[in-house]
Amino acid sequence: MKDKSPNKQLLLYFSAQLPSKDIPIAGQKVAYSHLTELSKKYDIILFSFINKTEEPFFDPKIYSFCLETNFYRLNKYRKVINHLFSINFPLKVSGRFQYNIMNDLTNTIKRYGIKNMFFEFTSSMLYARKVKDIYKEINIEFVEHDVTYQAFERLSKKNNLLFKYFYKFEYRRMKKFEIESLKFFNKVYTLNRKDKKLLEQANIKDTHVLYPKVDDWICKVKRIPEINTILFLGAMHREENQDAILWFTKEIFPEICIKYPNTILYVVGGGVPDKIKRLASNNIKITGFVENLKPYFEKSGVAVVPLRYGAGIKIKTLETITAKIPTIATTVGAEGIEPNDYLSVADSSKDFINKLIERLSKN
Repeated sequence: MKDKSPNKQLLLYFSAQLPSKDIPIAGQKVAYSHLTELSKKYDIILFSFINKTEEPFFDPKIYSFCLETNFYRLNKYRKVINHLFSINFPLKVSGRFQYNIMNDLTNTIKRYGIKNMFFEFTSSMLYARKVKDIYKEINIEFVEHDVTYQAFERLSKKNNLLFKYFYKFEYRRMKKFEIESLKFFNKVYTLNRKDKKLLEQANIKDTHVLYPKVDDWICKVKRIPEINTILFLGAMHREENQDAILWFTKEIFPEICIKYPNTILYVVGGGVPDKIKRLASNNIKITGFVENLKPYFEKSGVAVVPLRYGAGIKIKTLETITAKIPTIATTVGAEGIEPNDYLSVADSSKDFINKLIERLSKN
């Protein structure tokens, strides 16, 4: 850890996910860009969780620019215990809330006389809310990577009757908690204008957009698209990505293969469950985690983002259109993205098929 800089203020940065440029998940990369940018102005005291997906990429040396670091391992058993101890709060925030971490936070605030804090991801919100309750004078800035209650609302419309009631219940209490909490903070950031507008409609006043940046190499991709190649990009441990590729391969891709029998679909992303692995065939290539995405960006003729639920801006959509890959997405997959010549929106399977065939015919 480095020594305190004489010309910098202190900032306690708290993240519910491990900020990292190496983790192949967009949110963690965005968080790392925020962290490094803040370090130019502040001496950083870092608090962060590390989950099972993030653990293989964890290297404490990359945080050597911080004044102090505090890391907390999180697994599914710990999350269950956390839920039980904070059962009165929404699941999204209770899963990461631990009283020992809250004690570490308050002790650090007292020890350093912290006046500025920066919180990343909605699942850190219960910590931010409790800190603000205790230390009203602390300036708290909060980043909403997505408006979480909207994700629960969408889930309540996509599942069977039992899950509908469950997600409806979580939607209602998450919306209440999320909106009430955001009103306490000094400044709120979203990653797109759509979410900013949504929060302003809920009377969240000091709201700003931190539009995410993509990696430099994406802007420099030299496209040499192969005939009839489709790219799906996503962290496959996430349920919304699993649902998207299952829907696409069942309702859309068979029709594409009738028209273009040699079409290849690349499903690129780590954390692949067995039900997705079973999709592999001559036409569907399940790559798993890929160290270097550049070859897939160079050779894919079209990218697809057939998401049916979730919330917030989809970085994968931003990345593919930045690389000038023609991209077809659902409304959810295109959410938060500014109008772009490389982006088409289709929500029904019929519309998606037609637009995909039209795009493939131009390759």
